[in-house]
Amino acid sequence: MVLQLLGLAGATALILLANGAEKSRTGAPLADRLTARFAPLWRLVGSLISGLSPGSRSAFDPRKPVHRVAALLMILQVLLIILSLAIHGPAAGQDLLPSETAGAFISLFSLAGLNLALALLGVGWLTRRDSAAVRRRLGLRLPTRMDWLTGLVMAAALFVFANIATRIWAGAVSPQVFELQTGAARHIFKSFSNSLFLGLLFALVAAVSEEALYRGALQPVFGIALTSLFFTLIHAQYAFTPAALIVFVLSLGFAGLRARYSAASAIIAHASYNGLPFLLLALNGA
Repeated sequence: MVLQLLGLAGATALILLANGAEKSRTGAPLADRLTARFAPLWRLVGSLISGLSPGSRSAFDPRKPVHRVAALLMILQVLLIILSLAIHGPAAGQDLLPSETAGAFISLFSLAGLNLALALLGVGWLTRRDSAAVRRRLGLRLPTRMDWLTGLVMAAALFVFANIATRIWAGAVSPQVFELQTGAARHIFKSFSNSLFLGLLFALVAAVSEEALYRGALQPVFGIALTSLFFTLIHAQYAFTPAALIVFVLSLGFAGLRARYSAASAIIAHASYNGLPFLLLALNGA
């Protein structure tokens, strides 16, 4: 916990320094010294974005401190995940949420708060953008009728896809292997399945915080493909299973809504997708 808090404090300091440099246009010495030394790395990131998203409107600029810091933090997070997977194997990430409802909610809101803080600070809140400008940068708005329609349709389509893919997956492996590989998903579902309200609250909180960070803050800079790869890796509890491919496709669906409509549409799709299993469980129990 101490190391996590120190890591969060360091990441927050770098983000604030980088945004301060963006605001002043003169550069923040510490942020520049920590990131400008790796010019070839930032050019590689730019090339990777261009290669993965040909013709995309990704705005990554290796000369901008805030973009370099964002790339640096993403790289460090991926390295930590790879290290965890190397040490723990398929069990990595499967204990992200406690089984007890109270503990699960504490973990959920802590992670959601972290995601929101990174999204808001990363795009310049409290440094170079006011609240209205931050909302515009993140693509957040009150949902329109089209946001609701496209979000709900996308959620239904992705839910059907995930269920078909899961059935194919279940038929391709033994019941024992399938039980082991789906343990993380069942663990998370169990943590919030005590009531429909708790399940829907989980669905909404997770969707808002994740979409604000990944589709709102990161996608316009790093493009759809690279952001979706990062989003998939972050869900380490699904590593070494076909669920990782499912998560990647889900991310592409949410990303398409963000690019075509708004982050509000992506939030509606994500929350609806997360909430459908809890809603179906409540209906089956009625």
